[in-house]
Amino acid sequence: QNKSVSSGYLGTRPGGFGRRAERLPERAPTRDMLAFPAVYAERRLMSSVRPRKTAGGTSRPRMFCIGPISYVGQKQILADIKNLKTALERCGAQEGFMTAISPTHPANSIPNEYYRTAEEYQAALADALREEYRAIVDAGLVLQVDDPLIANYYDHAPSATMEECRKYIASQVEVINYALRGIPEERVRFHPCSG
Repeated sequence: QNKSVSSGYLGTRPGGFGRRAERLPERAPTRDMLAFPAVYAERRLMSSVRPRKTAGGTSRPRMFCIGPISYVGQKQILADIKNLKTALERCGAQEGFMTAISPTHPANSIPNEYYRTAEEYQAALADALREEYRAIVDAGLVLQVDDPLIANYYDHAPSATMEECRKYIASQVEVINYALRGIPEERVRFHPCSG
C-alpha cells in the first residue's frame, strides 16, 4: 500500500469513510502567504503554466467519515510487515521501522459526518489506528507515527496566538499518546512532517 498519499492509505486501513464528488473550498491564506505575498504570487504564476486539476474550486472525490470507524486493514498491514521484514533480512539490517499515520491527521483533514464531537471522532481514529501500531511493534519493528499537520498548525492558523497554537498542539499530542497507550516508548518515534 502506497503511504505517500495519506488519503489513499486511509481509504483502505480504517473503515467508516466514504467518498463523494464535492467542490473543494478555496484554500485559506496561511501565515506565510500573508507575510510573503510576492513569493506566493510568483508560485501561483509558475503553477499556472501547468494547472492542477485539484486546485481550489474544482470538483473531485473527497473522503468523509460517514460511519463508525474500525480497523479493517489487517491483511494490508500483515503484508507490509512481511515485505519489510523480508527486505531487512536480505540486506542484513539489525532493525527496521515502519510508518503509520497519526490519528490526528485524518481527524483534521477528513470531514466528520458521523460522530457528535471532534473529540469522539479523534478517539475513534486513535482506537482504530492503534491496531496497526500494535501489529507493527508486535512484529519487532519500530513504529514511526507520521503527522503531516501538527507542525504546520501555526502557519495554517494565522489568527491564532502562540499560546493558542501551543494549546492546540498539546491537545493533539494527548490524542497521539492515547493511541500509543501500552506501547513501549522506545519502540516509537514521531515524525512531524513540515512540508
